[in-house]
Amino acid sequence: MRYNTRVAIHIWQILILQLLYSAHPHLDRRDSMRDWLNYLCEALNPPFFIQGSLADLDMSLMPFGLDGMKVVKTWIRESFYSLDPFYKRPQFLTALMRITHLSVAFDRNDAPAYISRAKCIVSRPTELLRKGDNRYLVEDLLNSYFGTGRSSISSGILYILYVLDNHLYSNLSVLCDCIEDICSAFVITYRLDPEFNDFPLHNVVLPCNWLISPHKFTMEKEVKMFLMRMLLDAIARVVEALRTEAEFLWLNQTKLTPILRNIFIFRICRILCLVGHNIRNRFIKDKVNNIMLSLHNNIPPWRPANYRKLVDDIVKNQALLPGGGWPMRDGYLRALLSFDDNKGASNLVHLVHKSGRPWVYRVRQVSYEKVIEIPNLLSSFAEVVQSTLRVEAPAFVPCLEHPKDHTEVMQDDEKEITEPQPEEFEGEEERQGDVAANADAEDSPETLDEAVESFAPDLDESLRASEPSEEEGKSACKVQKAYRRYVRRRSSRAVNAEIDAIFMACLKETQSSEWRQGYYSLLFLGPLPHLLVCLERGIALTHTAKAKTKGLLNKESHERLEELGRQRSEIAALLKEGVKLRKQLEPSSPAHHARDIDALKHAVMEVKEFMQRVPANMQDMQSDFQVAYKAIVAEKKRKPKERPVLNVEDVDYSEI
Repeated sequence: MRYNTRVAIHIWQILILQLLYSAHPHLDRRDSMRDWLNYLCEALNPPFFIQGSLADLDMSLMPFGLDGMKVVKTWIRESFYSLDPFYKRPQFLTALMRITHLSVAFDRNDAPAYISRAKCIVSRPTELLRKGDNRYLVEDLLNSYFGTGRSSISSGILYILYVLDNHLYSNLSVLCDCIEDICSAFVITYRLDPEFNDFPLHNVVLPCNWLISPHKFTMEKEVKMFLMRMLLDAIARVVEALRTEAEFLWLNQTKLTPILRNIFIFRICRILCLVGHNIRNRFIKDKVNNIMLSLHNNIPPWRPANYRKLVDDIVKNQALLPGGGWPMRDGYLRALLSFDDNKGASNLVHLVHKSGRPWVYRVRQVSYEKVIEIPNLLSSFAEVVQSTLRVEAPAFVPCLEHPKDHTEVMQDDEKEITEPQPEEFEGEEERQGDVAANADAEDSPETLDEAVESFAPDLDESLRASEPSEEEGKSACKVQKAYRRYVRRRSSRAVNAEIDAIFMACLKETQSSEWRQGYYSLLFLGPLPHLLVCLERGIALTHTAKAKTKGLLNKESHERLEELGRQRSEIAALLKEGVKLRKQLEPSSPAHHARDIDALKHAVMEVKEFMQRVPANMQDMQSDFQVAYKAIVAEKKRKPKERPVLNVEDVDYSEI
């Protein structure tokens, strides 16, 4: 209930802001939109699982929730269009990951159409091109989030590896969301493989939010174990960075305090426990165990370290220390459930195939016949059923039994079960271990560079940048023309005010005793103010372009520095020409006292050339320039006087 309340508050706030922006369209809303979408994303994906997840989302509990979601979809679309990979580059990937996550969650069907047209897809900064295959990193990100390609898991792993290996400035919460999504897809795909499982996903124990996305069940995906091992090595470095207070990880609106580091280390450990419990691969388990053992052996510099209870239980259950005895088959799950006195079971479900023999754990069971049914079975629960087991009861029941019925959701009874002996699981563990070993033997150990070179991505074609259709082009032209008319009407008042101010300055000059009246005075008071307004606008736009180029010098790569330096020199020279023309044409200029019309015509042509070279669009000033050009430069076509027709009707030719 609290989860839905938090989400509802953010959606209502977005709805209120949309009403404000509708009433005041002149307000710049891009930064505010992106900030509130970030807040919404954090509310939907809190760092601690007890706070809720997308599996708990119930829009029926939110008044005006559907209206708010329409606005959220519009904001997501606008955020994609306005997201510039060259602007605020350190936060670019984090912003992209957040709005991509929201688009997949709430606008999955329509998102590919506008994502493929976004600037962040078309424009490709060189530092986001992966070495080896020159592949754009954003494509890997999209392939991973949408999960529609066979290589989506590999794309996600390679994306995370690139971000972590290059220490790209990353939001820790978003990074953990991405890692969790990749691990969930990996576990589901692994357990769907018929070579490893008699029944797909049978006896899997996973959080509800890992199982609510239908695309994870419908598409056959490629799983490369050596990439997963590389990901676990990278996760180990993240855990170490959190423990030692590294600075390339950050959070929104807050400092990464020891308490928050503690929470995120626990979150990562929980993900690793779920992977270790559901994957029967000794190399994967060894990676997970090494991370836990490292956390067990290295005490953090801050107190308290609450995650250590989970870590210590895993080290004990898995017998990672010398003389620890036999490892427990379900040691990871035991540690998770005992961490918070079985309250963690509220987020977990135990999938049981109707034709299989289940292990009975102290978590909620969901019985299914086809894997595609699982998301629908889970989505029918508005609230997760709380376990009613006694605190002192064992965490799970280790014996095999046939399900008594085929109800969709089953709750375990509370009878006492004896602890399992290690030999009870020995046969199955050996069988699955042999299969995993053979799979790893076939999966040749490759380096990351070799993996990148051999990687054959299959990005969904709907996400690739595409040219607009002829009909879309015509529609865009209509909208563009209408918008230009609107801009001209909107800016006419400001332009008229500038013209009036220049006219008053010109009028003041003509009232001096040194001014001689004549034809030049008409040009001075009439078209000249229009010409000066165009010149001032061009100078202002050139100033803006110069400042923007200067800012890019500190952000761009070395390859573009020479080009940017050349552009800046050209803009500076153009700016000098504009200032020189302004001194020549301003009302107080001594050049006007010469009353040289030819010099004025030449100056108009120079202003025209200057406007054409301004590094910005000056179409809205063309009407004012044409006023000056036609009055000063254009030759007036004089119609010849028509001579009256001689009336010869009264002439008597006989008298001549």
